[in-house]
Amino acid sequence: MTPVFWTGFIIVGIIGILWFFAQMGAGAAQQGFNLGETGNGHSVDRSQPKSRFSSPVWVCAVLLFLAVLMAKLGPHVKSWVFGTERPAIVDDDPQDPSNDEPTTPMNLEETLTALEANTAAAIQRAELANAKVDQKHCIERADRVLTLVAEWEKEIRDWDDDVLSLLTDSKGQLLAANADLVRQYRAIESQPRSDRQHADHVRQAINTLTESVRLAFADHLNAYRPKDTMLTRLDELTQKATAGRDEYRRARLQVKTLLSTARARGVPGKDTLQLAITAQKSRELREANALLERETEKARMAANATVAQAKADTIRAKGEGAASIERAREKANRLRDEQEAKRIDDEEAAARRKRDDDLQAEIDRKNRELLVRQFEREWPAMKTYLTPFVTPGFAQPTSKDSWKREAEKTPVSFGALQAARMLEPGFESLRKLMYKTSANGWNDRPMGGFPQYRGGDPRKSQELLQRIQNFLNKYGDIMVKKELLTP
Repeated sequence: MTPVFWTGFIIVGIIGILWFFAQMGAGAAQQGFNLGETGNGHSVDRSQPKSRFSSPVWVCAVLLFLAVLMAKLGPHVKSWVFGTERPAIVDDDPQDPSNDEPTTPMNLEETLTALEANTAAAIQRAELANAKVDQKHCIERADRVLTLVAEWEKEIRDWDDDVLSLLTDSKGQLLAANADLVRQYRAIESQPRSDRQHADHVRQAINTLTESVRLAFADHLNAYRPKDTMLTRLDELTQKATAGRDEYRRARLQVKTLLSTARARGVPGKDTLQLAITAQKSRELREANALLERETEKARMAANATVAQAKADTIRAKGEGAASIERAREKANRLRDEQEAKRIDDEEAAARRKRDDDLQAEIDRKNRELLVRQFEREWPAMKTYLTPFVTPGFAQPTSKDSWKREAEKTPVSFGALQAARMLEPGFESLRKLMYKTSANGWNDRPMGGFPQYRGGDPRKSQELLQRIQNFLNKYGDIMVKKELLTP
């Protein structure tokens, strides 16, 4: 039966019970009245016929109702009191069409499935939260490395501006006046350090390494977790960026201390620091050669003394009769000594030439490094003006006022620019540079910021053209090595 039936049954039963007790009370009052006494002490029975509510049948009906009610509501009362699951009301009549409801609210299999689904969802939410925390930590570590790379690049710029500039400016002349400070500057400057390319490599590695993590962090449902190998690589790049920054910072502060010492002495030199370094290296080379010559002479004199002693011993042993033989031997020994001395002189000369060549190579290497740093500093500002040269294209300049078409796309040939007399000094060369580069559509590359040839008069752009020509003449070989131009 339905819950509506049982609700009505309970309400009717409660009303019946209340009515029963009300009738019982009224019957008791009536009985007392009927058994009242008279005035002479005798009892008078004024009772009426007994009420039908006091019959045993009615009592049995009330007790039966209470028994049925307790049988039906007992499990529910137990569940309310003890917090156990309440069973559904079961009808005893299987033929009742209203008794189509399930005997339990949910069978065991459905309950287990629901519990498993809820547990799996909770686990997924926990895993997603942990993954997002790991992603955030990984990105924060990567951003820290990028900050270190930026500091590294700033230290390189400060090195160029504060240290390498001393080679040619007036502040460097303070150092040039003190040989000991020049020697210390050389020692600091010659220390190996990572350049800008290493910093760019670290930045690119960080961006490539953490690209998937950043994409996953932007997706709120992505539970990707960074691998241990990625975190290990992040630690390696952090150490590399820190070391690169500290190499330049430590050396720059050391040079700054030298400069403070030179200021305290207060006597600037006449020559630049670059000339002072070159002179000091030459002087050290001469001193080393002189020391080598003295040691060689010392060894030669010791050898000659040994030979002379040996000859004297031979003469004494053989007597005067062997004088002629001894003179012949002495002549042979003298000839051998002269040959040995010549050999030693040749070796010393070769050693001196090698040291001179090594010194010149070292000076050339330092100059090239300085030139490369200057190029890297000036290149960003000049890049747009050199677009028609560094962009790959099919056209190449010729010695005539025209361009030829090649089979492959490459940057402009530096040698072809020189052969076309576009980089020579003079106004006519500037006119050729402007005309052949931007006129008639010969050059199939974009012009960028290069001045356009209009009206045949390059005077309006003469200053910019001169800057472009000077840049190509000064850094053309470097641009070829960096593959910005072809040979």
